[in-house]
Amino acid sequence: MERWEVILEAGVEGGSIRLYGMHNEKGWIFSEDVVDQTPELIDKPGVHYRSKPVYTWEDALSLLDEYCWHCFFPLTVHPFFRGAVLAGVLNRSTLEEINDNSSLSNWLAICGEIPHVEWKLLLH
Repeated sequence: MERWEVILEAGVEGGSIRLYGMHNEKGWIFSEDVVDQTPELIDKPGVHYRSKPVYTWEDALSLLDEYCWHCFFPLTVHPFFRGAVLAGVLNRSTLEEINDNSSLSNWLAICGEIPHVEWKLLLH
């Protein structure tokens, strides 16, 4: 029986985003789960939805890119995807974002440090 696993979970005040993955004989399938409770602050219903499945890592990141996910606080990263997630965070981070907050430090803590590399040089 196939089972969805949490690939990435990140939170921000009032909500969270999760990327789920399921591995089968053809590869990985991904789906995003979004919870946004901020509308409840103005007596509106919160938002909770799950995306349709996508079949590539690039498409999975595109789902997440609807939000500024790399600035969220990381809660969980699947061990198999730590390098890919960290690369995604680095590719989306600007030097200004890195200098203004500690979100990259949090991602590095959960994904693992990049050994012997000046990570700021990896940014575009």
